[in-house]
Amino acid sequence: PQFGKANGLGDLELLCNAAPIEIGNRVFMDTNSDGIQDPNEMGLDGVVVKLYKAGIAVDSIPTANGGQWFFTNLDAETDYEVKILGADLPSGKQLTTPNTVANAKDLIDNDAVLVGADAVITYKTGSAGQNNHTLDFGFKIATSCNLAATATGTNPTCPNNDGAINLTVTVLTGTPTYLWSNGAVTEDLSAIPAGQYTVTVTDGTCSTTATTTIEVVPSNIPYSICPGETYKLEIQDNTLTGVQWKKDGVDIAGANGLSYTATSVGVYTYTSNGVGGCAVGQCCPIELVASTNCCKPVICTTVKITRK
Repeated sequence: PQFGKANGLGDLELLCNAAPIEIGNRVFMDTNSDGIQDPNEMGLDGVVVKLYKAGIAVDSIPTANGGQWFFTNLDAETDYEVKILGADLPSGKQLTTPNTVANAKDLIDNDAVLVGADAVITYKTGSAGQNNHTLDFGFKIATSCNLAATATGTNPTCPNNDGAINLTVTVLTGTPTYLWSNGAVTEDLSAIPAGQYTVTVTDGTCSTTATTTIEVVPSNIPYSICPGETYKLEIQDNTLTGVQWKKDGVDIAGANGLSYTATSVGVYTYTSNGVGGCAVGQCCPIELVASTNCCKPVICTTVKITRK
């Protein structure tokens, strides 16, 4: 029989996965503080190195075998950051001088800079298969560093966002920079709401942090009430759910709405979904106290008065 083209093979195409991309190298001890790995300078094992893409940690590895680290299967043409976080920096050590040479020795110098409290190497990958094993973190014995920061907070008044934080910094070298957890870069903060705030202070050589919490401290708001009077207490945040009103710290049965009508003296608060003595930003507790001027005055006289 004649099969013609049916007896042949079509064109064959070979499909292969893109070659992986790997980066890495070494965390080393720069004993002579020249920024370069010398033959007698040891690697530092057990240092946690993290890989970030678009600000998100995507991988992590501890150094081993003489301070070596590496990450594999990176995306091509992509910006990455390799970090040793401030909390993971080798104890008693600080980054050595970065990028001291631009010749062949660039393969063995320190490539990391201090960003806030973290040691960071920024790197953009090339095309598939283009690996890089020249990215190094160099550390030296920390010099005397007395950089210190103390944050003192002023609580906001209820219900205003008028809190403040005063930062006191002692700097020995360089001009300090500031980065707060809310994104501010000023030394002090003002017109801020309740919350916890952390600042990282860097002066080019040293880095330190300070943390403080400011909060609305509810104080009793007294209102006088006379026998037979009532007061309607209303929660201004209508998004709250699971409300439970309390009197003198004890749940009031069935008082679960956004308002409650009080008819007797006492200290009134509420919780929302079981949290808090009052919701954040609410000016409470409300304290209803017996008025001292509720009754008609008593007139005492020995003279009989008769209307004619």
